[in-house]
Amino acid sequence: MRSSEQSIAPAPSERTGGILARAFGLDLELPCPMIGFEPAARPEGRRCEVRLVSSEEAAARWSPAEPEFLLNRRFPDGRAQLTVEADPRAGYRYWSESFGAFLISSAGDAVACAPETEDAARWQRFFIGQILPFVAPLQGLEVLHASSVRLGGRTLAFMGGSGAGKSSLAVQLMLAGGELVSDDVLTLEGGALAHPGAAVMGVRYSQVERIPPQHLSRLGEEVARNEKEVVFAVDRAPGPADVDAFYFISRDPHASELLIEERRDPALLLGCTFNSVLKGRERLERMLDVCLAITQSAKVAHVTVPPHVDAGMLAERLALDADAA
Repeated sequence: MRSSEQSIAPAPSERTGGILARAFGLDLELPCPMIGFEPAARPEGRRCEVRLVSSEEAAARWSPAEPEFLLNRRFPDGRAQLTVEADPRAGYRYWSESFGAFLISSAGDAVACAPETEDAARWQRFFIGQILPFVAPLQGLEVLHASSVRLGGRTLAFMGGSGAGKSSLAVQLMLAGGELVSDDVLTLEGGALAHPGAAVMGVRYSQVERIPPQHLSRLGEEVARNEKEVVFAVDRAPGPADVDAFYFISRDPHASELLIEERRDPALLLGCTFNSVLKGRERLERMLDVCLAITQSAKVAHVTVPPHVDAGMLAERLALDADAA
């Protein structure tokens, strides 16, 4: 086998002692216990083998013939910060200055992780938030930049730009008894069928400080901290379910009242695609099909939030709106 055709799939000797877990619509064979993943009883469909390798082995495995940079993000001083490379034969290489290298097969059925930090929770959080949302579309699923909660038999999803309060809204609904479906990345199949993500929730320090200590334990057990957030192991929805309502949250400093306006516009959903690095005609067609299917089967609404409405008030209002839909 030429180096340009070297497989990313784990060698036979690496395939022992795996732990089967399910998240993002994938049956994950993990090399060890990892935060946010509970053992699954049996595989159900899309398999993905995840293995740990050394940085040296990752470098040896990644020797593509025709590499293409899909993403090349740099620090102000010019140093590489985050890169994604692709090659028709070798697959993909996802590299972060802070977390290490992750080699992904072209079909998304194998991931070799070479973390460059000894903080397991730190690189595993990156694996959850960046690598699996990259893998899912390779296996025919779609991902939206959205948080989602199942409450009272209904599944609600929240989209919006940075600072819109998606996670804050999800936290409030979880404190009210809801189960997490996804934190920041929502995996969809066919249309509105949502697969639960990992059973972890990242809550920014500013929000943690606003939650009364006697209520904080309702979220779950704290498992990690990083520069941005506290990570909790939470109760996760047990399986896939159709999303009943998608809410696009827009905070308007000039608004005087909370407005919920239904919009059957696929473009509103298309603009919330999480993985914009993977392109091509087939992917674009699938994204359009999924967004169109959502508008035909679920409520899609634009929510204008004025300054005086906090996350708790918004959560209560949207829960009522979903019940009335």
